[in-house]
Amino acid sequence: MSLGRKLKQLTESYGIAKTSKFLGDAIRDKKINRHTISIRQLAESFMGSDWAEQLYRYNSGVRVREATEGVDASSFTAITGQLLVNEIKDKYDLAAFVGDEVAETIPVTNGNLKEQKVPWLSNVIDSVEKVEEGMPYPHTSFSPNYIEYPAIEKIGKICAVTMEAIYSDLTGQILDSAGSVGTYCGIAREERILKVVLGLTNNHKWNGSSYNTYLTSGSWVNKVASFTMTDWSSINTLEQLFANMLDPNTGKNILIEPKQLFVMPANKYRTRRAITATNTRSGDFATSGNPDQIEAPNPLDKDYQILTSPHARRLLVESGVSSSNADKYVFLGDFKKAFIWREAKPLTVVEAPAQNPMEFNQDIALAVKASLMGVAAVRDPRFVAFGSPT
Repeated sequence: MSLGRKLKQLTESYGIAKTSKFLGDAIRDKKINRHTISIRQLAESFMGSDWAEQLYRYNSGVRVREATEGVDASSFTAITGQLLVNEIKDKYDLAAFVGDEVAETIPVTNGNLKEQKVPWLSNVIDSVEKVEEGMPYPHTSFSPNYIEYPAIEKIGKICAVTMEAIYSDLTGQILDSAGSVGTYCGIAREERILKVVLGLTNNHKWNGSSYNTYLTSGSWVNKVASFTMTDWSSINTLEQLFANMLDPNTGKNILIEPKQLFVMPANKYRTRRAITATNTRSGDFATSGNPDQIEAPNPLDKDYQILTSPHARRLLVESGVSSSNADKYVFLGDFKKAFIWREAKPLTVVEAPAQNPMEFNQDIALAVKASLMGVAAVRDPRFVAFGSPT
């Protein structure tokens, strides 16, 4: 029995929802090869040899001749539409992105899609006072601060299937088109996050003033110039920025525990070697005389998670950074404390309803729209240090 006939029988017995789930699960479990699916064969199985006329009549809202005609057409569009929905979601989820590792997703629950001002209560600003015997404890106070996050952006694409594509049985191209919509949405979100992390988009606004994310002087110092990743000493250089990071209100040290190193693909293994090396050597490496050399265990006491992204390197080069310099960019920190993704709507994939204008104007038989709404922003730049090669 053909796949189309089997899906039609399942639809008649168990309904569209269960049949769609069966098809999606079978494709994910590789019990059905997506390349063996024929959308035209599905159309013929559900609606017969005159599938084109039935589909046209259903989409255009023409009164059907028999009750089963409309049912079969709607079943076909629902099953095929769900096939495209699954393809978009799978390609969105399977993409190799680091956005979720470097930015905390914070849902927008108040419906505000414009720039949003968020109160930020400081740490206690008074010094610790000695309490004399029998005397009341003094009250403390806080300094009012606020951060302004940028407005939400909408991202989306439509995968449209024409009658000609079904006639020509271009199922592979149709599924690839649907998959590319998922990939596009994933990359669009990833790039917005990475641009903020890389310092290409500087949208930090604190107490009404705008700041670059990475500074070598001023309100904080979280950038080292002329930086090259070589060994443990390079990582130590970045760690010392955190040791000297001060609270802007109290002037006291901030407790920052960096967790991840974010490097470009060309620097991945050099960075791994710097972390996992068991021995280090230093001193005079002369080949004559009596050189004084010191051999010791690697002093690093943390196994930082290493993150890398080809998308990040491409964005740097596209911004004007030379390829050789882009390869040397290094970031160390607790990224989710520094950056956020304000999400008003996660990825949502919906099918176009019957009788929509595209069907009449362009002979679109099926259409699926993928969209998401969010924006990347800096929450507190003090939690990430940047080693810049220039």
